[in-house]
Amino acid sequence: MANIDPNVFYRAGAVKGQLAQQQRQTRQQSIDRAFKGIGSVTQIIGQKMDEYDKNMSDFNGEIPREDVPEAAMQDLTRHIAREKAVYTKNAKIIRSSFSRKKKREAMEENEKIKSGLAAVYADFKKAKAMGQQAEKLIPYLANGADLEKKDNALDFANNKWYERGVKFTRDGMTINGVREEQVIGEDGQPLPQSKLVNYDQRLSDISFPDPVKGTGGKAFSQTAELFQKKGLQEGRLLTEEALEVKKAEYVQGLKNMPIEEQRHLYFNGIGGFPGSSQAETDAAKAMGLDAEGFKKMNEAINEDDPNYDAVMRQRAQFQNQLNILTTRKEFLTPELIDNQWNTILQSYDSGVKEFERKQAERKDYMSSRNQKKGDDYGRYLTDGTYANDFRVRELMDNIKNNEKVVYGKDEDGNIQVYTPERGGYRAPDGKIISKKDLSLIINLPVKGVSGEIDDATRMNKLNLNVSDFEGTEINAGTYTVVGGKAYTKEEFMKAVEDKTLNEEEVREGGANQVKIQNLRGRS
Repeated sequence: MANIDPNVFYRAGAVKGQLAQQQRQTRQQSIDRAFKGIGSVTQIIGQKMDEYDKNMSDFNGEIPREDVPEAAMQDLTRHIAREKAVYTKNAKIIRSSFSRKKKREAMEENEKIKSGLAAVYADFKKAKAMGQQAEKLIPYLANGADLEKKDNALDFANNKWYERGVKFTRDGMTINGVREEQVIGEDGQPLPQSKLVNYDQRLSDISFPDPVKGTGGKAFSQTAELFQKKGLQEGRLLTEEALEVKKAEYVQGLKNMPIEEQRHLYFNGIGGFPGSSQAETDAAKAMGLDAEGFKKMNEAINEDDPNYDAVMRQRAQFQNQLNILTTRKEFLTPELIDNQWNTILQSYDSGVKEFERKQAERKDYMSSRNQKKGDDYGRYLTDGTYANDFRVRELMDNIKNNEKVVYGKDEDGNIQVYTPERGGYRAPDGKIISKKDLSLIINLPVKGVSGEIDDATRMNKLNLNVSDFEGTEINAGTYTVVGGKAYTKEEFMKAVEDKTLNEEEVREGGANQVKIQNLRGRS
């Protein structure tokens, strides 16, 4: 089936109500005649959005709607009157006719009349519910949402769906719809072109766009932030092969998103500002516009400017290109993925550069600690004496968990080295001590310095998930953590025995116990 300009297709849908009033012409002729008086798709959608905003404002966020709209009351009354006349006629036949066949037929038809009126009323109730659903949906429509579905949502939200034209039957209510059909030649074979035809549309045939949460933009922001932090913490440790794996994982995450989220990402971009979306880039490219041409097209222009009409035509053409892109089946284009991933890599590079800057700064700092007596730090570290208490405190604050500390000599003259390990420091005797312990040994102030070994740091060094224990203090007596609560071994075993923990919680406790063992360095 050949592609149809979405503007044409939409305009066909926009004249549904007019078609109902033009019964003297064929439906296809009516479509063709009505095109001349219909504005652009963007204008029509914009007008309906303006009406929606006004309604939400006028009615304090809840548009009033009856089971049967006022505009439909007259047509419904006429339909009921016609059916009632038939029902009354059949009732007379049932009472007075001597023919069993006529009585049976009359009774059957009256049952159809009753069920038909019930079906019509049920459809009105369904239309009301659809309107209430659409009313809440509009703020969460994807940028670039399917035009026909968006039009449906706006018509039902604004309680204007009835203006499309309806038909009452004994099967319920139908709405005038327009669809694309293949053109069949005189020989009965399908031709390359298609046409628009009018049809009786059930409410079940009408669909709205799915709401979006912007998960694509959030995934991008979180990934970029994560990569920047990784660069800050580790420097350039990720190889090209590792980065390709990370890219594949990121792309798969995008592909796992619902199609409406992918559509929103394609049309909205990351920043949501003009020119930030891949759709705008693709639409501009289709028109032969580069970045500078796109910027110039969107610059403010006075109506008195001699180029005003040309710019307006160009903007209309651009909007039409965007409308065409709403019919795409795939929105995660290679260009979109590459642009996003390159931006993520830029975040990673910025983190790496900051890491390297801090490393250079740390190197300079460590060199300054070996200055001779009389400088700003007083005596150097191996002396164990300091001339300036303020500078001493500053020095302690700058001792990092990834730096070794050299202090003094033992009785045999061996240099004493304290090496960072498992969230603390390994002393020369092999014992793991805290930062506070180290401060006391080297005669530094201990105010504000924790006496606990840094579990979070320890976990980071082992690439464990810190969030597993976030907010839960893990001390020497902690055996495991369940639901954010720390347990000793005795407490956990008793809880298992007493069955105060369910199976899922027991499994969580077992998994966390292994993690805690690992972070402590035990097998």
